[in-house]
Amino acid sequence: MAANQYFNGGRFDEALAILVVLVQRAPKEGRAWEMYGQTIAMKAKQAELEARAEDAKRLWLQAYGHYQQAIVLDPESSGLHQSTGMISLSAGRTAEALQHFLKAGELDPSDPQPPVFAAQLLMQTGRYNEAEAELLRAHEIDPDQPMVHASRAVIELQRENYEAARRFISLARQINPLDIGLLAQEARIHHRAGQPRRSLEMLLLLTDEQKTQIAVAEELAAGYLAIDQPLDTAAVWVNRSRHRPEAADRWQDAIKASEAFLMAGDREEAWLWLQDAKRMAPDDEGVTSLEAKFADTHNQESSED
Repeated sequence: MAANQYFNGGRFDEALAILVVLVQRAPKEGRAWEMYGQTIAMKAKQAELEARAEDAKRLWLQAYGHYQQAIVLDPESSGLHQSTGMISLSAGRTAEALQHFLKAGELDPSDPQPPVFAAQLLMQTGRYNEAEAELLRAHEIDPDQPMVHASRAVIELQRENYEAARRFISLARQINPLDIGLLAQEARIHHRAGQPRRSLEMLLLLTDEQKTQIAVAEELAAGYLAIDQPLDTAAVWVNRSRHRPEAADRWQDAIKASEAFLMAGDREEAWLWLQDAKRMAPDDEGVTSLEAKFADTHNQESSED
């Protein structure tokens, strides 16, 4: 198929031109609808990279519509349901995504991925017992999936069963000891169990670059706050910001650094980081809220004088 060649070459507009005609001429060709959706999804990813949020949202929904049409034509394909679930997630249709993952698992009970994905969505809505059942199903298929053990650790953490959470995250890390995200998750368990210093000790051995991973940065920042060291919390976000000078969301690091400096009583440094955030995202609610907080504290100080 010529559209496939254009798609593989990254020439998505040319692929779309062919696919539009193809689905008109052969509307019952499921593979054509799926590829149409794939191509629109790639356009959506491009829009995200270019920070065109509204275009990306519209394109993801359009891609989901095409995948739905492919499902109508081939409803018994586990792989297609799994792919449609992934597109549903990007389109913000989480309820539909869950149904597609559940259906994929039903159609192919030998694949551990559908129940793992279904479990993540069930966990997001607090349906932990149902999520646990899906994870047990995935574990029976493949006992060496670190995500399964890590997800069970999350569930036990929510239940405040800290020893069980430690046991499951330990199993996950034994399978994948180099995964920084799993290390951060273990640190979070120690923190939630009332051991923030142990959490910090685990993460402080990482390089400055590794500390820029969001899960690590968030846990480091929370650990320092737990032991009343807001200046060290600020340093976490300063480090992340300086290692990601071109990141589209770097203003979020600047806001967090500003808030921590303000908490530490360093208004001058807090103001500088607020201005950095404002330059990148002047209309963001977090920026305007922090500006209001500065104004409130200034008025309070003036009234005390």
